Amino acid sequence: MAYDLHGLFEAIERDVKAKPRRSLDILAKDMGVSRNTIKKAVVLTTKRSFREFQTKCMLMSTLELLTTLPGKSIKEIAFDLGFRSTRSLERFVKSSTGLSPSDLRKHPPTGERAAQ
Repeated sequence: MAYDLHGLFEAIERDVKAKPRRSLDILAKDMGVSRNTIKKAVVLTTKRSFREFQTKCMLMSTLELLTTLPGKSIKEIAFDLGFRSTRSLERFVKSSTGLSPSDLRKHPPTGERAAQ
């Protein structure tokens, strides 16, 4: 079956932004397409692998929550994003940005750095 990969990507993007930690297998099952079709749509549109795209969406969601909800604890944000622990969120943020969630909250990236 032939798919409109750009149209499919729009649905993938909405879904991944809403639930950035959902696995590729579950996403494929919920969308009724194969894993490879999702991977192809993401690579064609973003020039990134699905994992890279998913990581970017997770990082953008994390940054948004850290900066727009300053009264919300790091622990609450971790659970809102689907992490099983604060430590898991801390490792993800540190490996992605070199900063801790607290530091990222205080000094969010701007411009080009935020879009990467």
